[in-house]
Amino acid sequence: MHQTVRDFFIHHVAKPEFGTREKNAHFAICMTCIRYLKLCAVNTALAEKPPDIKCWTSEHFEDYAQYLDGRPLANYALRYLKHHIDGCDRDAKILDIASKFVDALNHSPAAYLLESCVRVHLNEIPPSNGHDGAAEDFRNSVLHAAVRKCLRIAAEMLMTVGANVNAMDREGRTPLSRAAEGGHGAVVELLLARNDVEANSKDNRGRTPLSLAAGEGHEAVVKLLLARKDVEADSKEPYSGQTPLSRAAERGHGAVVELLLARNDVEVDSKDNWGRTPLSLAAGEGHEAVVKLLLARNDVEADSKEPYSGQTPLSRAAEGGHGAVVELLLARNDVEVNSKDNRGRTPLSSAAGEGHEAVVKLFLARNDIWVDLKYAYGRTPLSWAAGGGRDEVVKLLLARSDVNADLKDTEGRTPLSCAAEGGHKGVVKLLLARNDVTANSKDDDERTPLSWTAEGGHEAVVELLLARNDVKANLKDTTGRTPLSYAAMRGHEAVVKLLLARNDVEARLKDVYGQTPLSWAEVEGHDAVVKLLQSHSTHF
Repeated sequence: MHQTVRDFFIHHVAKPEFGTREKNAHFAICMTCIRYLKLCAVNTALAEKPPDIKCWTSEHFEDYAQYLDGRPLANYALRYLKHHIDGCDRDAKILDIASKFVDALNHSPAAYLLESCVRVHLNEIPPSNGHDGAAEDFRNSVLHAAVRKCLRIAAEMLMTVGANVNAMDREGRTPLSRAAEGGHGAVVELLLARNDVEANSKDNRGRTPLSLAAGEGHEAVVKLLLARKDVEADSKEPYSGQTPLSRAAERGHGAVVELLLARNDVEVDSKDNWGRTPLSLAAGEGHEAVVKLLLARNDVEADSKEPYSGQTPLSRAAEGGHGAVVELLLARNDVEVNSKDNRGRTPLSSAAGEGHEAVVKLFLARNDIWVDLKYAYGRTPLSWAAGGGRDEVVKLLLARSDVNADLKDTEGRTPLSCAAEGGHKGVVKLLLARNDVTANSKDDDERTPLSWTAEGGHEAVVELLLARNDVKANLKDTTGRTPLSYAAMRGHEAVVKLLLARNDVEARLKDVYGQTPLSWAEVEGHDAVVKLLQSHSTHF
């Protein structure tokens, strides 16, 4: 029944000249409301649902909420039935009909939904039927379902019949937090209109409705929540230490970030439990627009270091390959381009290791960049790029006159050794084309690039190295093993063939354990390699 119809019926039709009285109007509306509620109680379309609500799943509650949302007149009836009963002087016939209706509900879903509310309208105390707690849980569960599905009419109806607007689910989430996370503005408005709603409630992880809405980028909902005086705009989650601003910044929700930055009670440079600021989070994800907003603030530390990793916003952006963000940060005078993290990596090292060619170019265009700066294990950007098989980045670095292409790390490994171990043919070619690269260099264990690539079974790289006149194919390492020993031990038949074709390879050399290439192949069960070695031994 539309409100305008109700007003017309009471204030215009219920006049002496029409032969009616207001009491009669209230009586007629009471009958309409009760009949409609009876209709809703019977026609619930739940014939296939389990009779016991304890067996209901979330889908059952959502189906029931959907059903209620299609019954807008029921909400009116539930809200105004008592008013109309009082308006007809609590007519005995109406009370009898209403009471019989309540008694007839039995244990249907409608009983859990309507019984308590209707009895209040009748000024009766509901009998102790043993399911009052279950009824309350039922209403709360349907309310949560209605909120999840953004069913405003159903949500309003459930609050009318006494559902707890602050009821928490298993995750400690209230209807408001669910609606906020889902971006259901109409439902959020409905809930915030209640005087008893806890607008700053926290779930089991300490997240508020504002934090959830900000993280999902629901601008309209964030506006509604920020308009409340009881909403803490800068609340920190205990487990992560994140704020609504850091949530929005990490996800790249620029409009929400702007709303939060406009607040005086929001700390722009707040750190989470890992020491990450909103700027660091936005830079790491490559959110250029958000980074611009944050860098426009005077109270933002553009080069803040995370205590656990030592990374800065620049190193985060470089590692992720976010060129536009790197450019923004490099334009700042307060950003250290060669800063080292806790593992000694520079932003250039991170970009080179990940193969971010465009970002590497940005760094190499700087006059203050240290190209050969070593970090953990003495690795340089070149050795890191070589070990990762980053051909284009290696080209850029080798084009620099200040790059030592044969620089060893703390284990004595050169960029060539790292590339050979990984089987990166393109990088190996680039390095071997240099006059300043030692193709036969030994590391601290006296292993050569050939030794490493033979063990890995990288046939193409083995061919490249064996084509060099300065590569000795039979060198022993500190354990006495040769490239052939490693290839045989690992069962790399093609590599064994290449090595056996060399005149300078001794197939019967013993290592410090007394093992030969043949014995290694036998121990490891590489039959094809065993045959090759036996045939070679017989031949010679």
